[in-house]
Amino acid sequence: MFLQKTFVYILYTSDTDKSEFKKIIEIAPIPTTIKEEVMTTYAQLKQEGRQEGRQEGRQEGEQIGIQKGKVEVVLALHEDQFPIESIAKYARLSTEEVSKILQNLGKIQ
Repeated sequence: MFLQKTFVYILYTSDTDKSEFKKIIEIAPIPTTIKEEVMTTYAQLKQEGRQEGRQEGRQEGEQIGIQKGKVEVVLALHEDQFPIESIAKYARLSTEEVSKILQNLGKIQ
């Protein structure tokens, strides 16, 4: 159990590439049962990393979608000649953010 925890610690803290670590474990002169435990732990950590990556990707995608929606609202209200203050109110942005969006899209100077 101590060796397994040590390897897990090394996985989390080391700059060693995970695939390189896997190769090291495979050729290391340690008992097969410990290798199996370490490799099982490695697989679990790899799966957790994938799940965290997916979750982060979903959250980032949601934020991008929200931002795109706000830009669309800003553009639509601007095209209908709403004042920047009203656009900011309805889009729940600051007037500076609204101005920046419109400037970036070439709608105002």
